[in-house]
Amino acid sequence: MKKTSTPPVSRSKSTSEPNQNIRILYSGTCPKLTARGKGDLSYELGIDDTGEPHVRISANASTGAYSNEYVDFTRIKVLLDHTAKQPKPFSSVVLDSLFTGRSSNNYGYLAAILIAEKVLTALAGKPVMLNLGTWDTINKKIKSLNEQGVSLTDHIAIANI
Repeated sequence: MKKTSTPPVSRSKSTSEPNQNIRILYSGTCPKLTARGKGDLSYELGIDDTGEPHVRISANASTGAYSNEYVDFTRIKVLLDHTAKQPKPFSSVVLDSLFTGRSSNNYGYLAAILIAEKVLTALAGKPVMLNLGTWDTINKKIKSLNEQGVSLTDHIAIANI
């Protein structure tokens, strides 16, 4: 598995603080947005010390650089709510501002994750054009896993030691 990542040296306000502890609650996989994107993406959902949910891209089964930084849900929700006020579908490119790492794949990969978690829906025949779905499913998943005390191993942090 080939993977490129941005080390968590400098983070903007859009991601978790470098020393912030994120407890991983869920690790999942999803397909990429388009048929030309081979292999699945892996991602993790977690919460920080304040209970704020976060998501990060954790692996790519094929080629394609990405940043494995955490992005908090509040920033995603604010951006998507603002974007969804337009009466038409929007492009996954709107998610680009959420990342400090500059891989051009970040926003498409995050869109694929948010589609898998039903936060976004893709237009039939135009997988990069999106509409806002629902936060209910992902919020219930995170709440349930948190209440169960789930805490998965952070393999990315271990690999960076």
